Amino acid sequence: MTARPAEKRVCLVALYPGSENTILNSLPNYGVRRVQAGLLARPDLADVEIRLVETASRDLDTVQALVEDTAPTIVGLSTYIWSFPWLFELARRLKRTRPDRLIIAGGPAAHPAMFGLAEYADLAGVLDAVVVGEGECTFADVVALHDHSPAALQQIPGLHLPSQDGWVPTSPRPPAPAMDAIPSAYQAGLMPPGFGYIETYKGCPLSCSYCEWGTLDGGRKALSREYLVRELRAMQRAGVDGLLMIDAGLNLHPHAFRHLKAAEEEVGFLRHVMFNCEVYPAHMTDEHMEFLLATKQPEVGMGLQSMDKEVLRRLDRPFDDQKFESVVRDIAAVVPVTIEIIMGLPGDNAASFRRTFERVSQLPCSLRVYHCVVLPSGLMSRAPAHFDLRFNPRTLKMESCWGWATEDLRRETAFLDGLAARDGGFSGDFLWYFQRDAVSGRRPSAAARRPPSPQAFGGNLLASVDAIGAK
Repeated sequence: MTARPAEKRVCLVALYPGSENTILNSLPNYGVRRVQAGLLARPDLADVEIRLVETASRDLDTVQALVEDTAPTIVGLSTYIWSFPWLFELARRLKRTRPDRLIIAGGPAAHPAMFGLAEYADLAGVLDAVVVGEGECTFADVVALHDHSPAALQQIPGLHLPSQDGWVPTSPRPPAPAMDAIPSAYQAGLMPPGFGYIETYKGCPLSCSYCEWGTLDGGRKALSREYLVRELRAMQRAGVDGLLMIDAGLNLHPHAFRHLKAAEEEVGFLRHVMFNCEVYPAHMTDEHMEFLLATKQPEVGMGLQSMDKEVLRRLDRPFDDQKFESVVRDIAAVVPVTIEIIMGLPGDNAASFRRTFERVSQLPCSLRVYHCVVLPSGLMSRAPAHFDLRFNPRTLKMESCWGWATEDLRRETAFLDGLAARDGGFSGDFLWYFQRDAVSGRRPSAAARRPPSPQAFGGNLLASVDAIGAK
């Protein structure tokens, strides 16, 4: 007689990016719901109980109680910059209360480079596996195992497993034949109303060293028109009223844009919702502008990072300063634009950063300034030794590096905080946002200022790929 497999109960855990009662908590975790959709799409997992714990609480006792209440045999942690210190500590607690419980970490902050830091070295005895890259299929394969021993996990491609020699990868996961094979959280009915996300292709054709986008497939795969038609209709049913596009850029993948344009022509969804996306000025065409103008309330972000061409060259970032300002002014004349720059890039310095800030402040655009963070698949893994990175292991914020002394970063942070307080801007843990009037280029009057919406933080800031400052 064949023994019946033990009962499986999965708890997926995610934290909102903001504390309780903040605007950021209108942005649900998209990545963890795609993992949930991946589980629901598997007929062989129909008997598995799946629970989602998503909370704004940073009280570990509270979060642990929420998880323990589901009595999980398998825990999946969705780790981002804003959540990984708490979730890794939660993992330690959960392992102590039940050592046989399987704990799998995924998301952008779950990366072997992170576990090379002294603060997280003990996680080799806490986490049973780490999913690196896209996790929808990999995590489902883990849940489907009848035996969760290290030997069994070794057979699942796309994992990193703890060993005496560090974190050892299993075989690479074969690429999906088409992006349409990825289960949809919207089509599965898992996403709440309000602000939502849309992704039409994977990765980025660029490979800037401070960013994680270019490590994800190189921007080759794109969703089909048929898939996007289903996706837009599912968003309508879900009550989505604002859309954050989490692609590297609206105009970086011609096939993906063409498919989205055709899907929107059939469904007519974007004409009724706010729409936020990234664009690259050098790639803008009349067709892209017509598409944006047909949406209800478009807003575009443009990643500049620095006006210093040599700084960008050392970071593998292409930049044509001859075209940038003229193209930005043309676009900003008809669509609200937010320029994005980064404070603390290796090889830059305070004087150069201030020149970039002042030059961009003259453009008729809003401005987002990101504090440089050392992303696991970005600078943490790819920076040469002479970049001399020093960063906070709990926030990954740059504390000093080549060109930036600690005092330089403190001084520029104080400058930005003061400017935000004086002019009604937003000052957060990782960014500053300064609103501009799209026509005059001047700061709005006190009466015209509005509190930041989720769009103010940028579609790529809080998306499924953890890319704070990555664009």
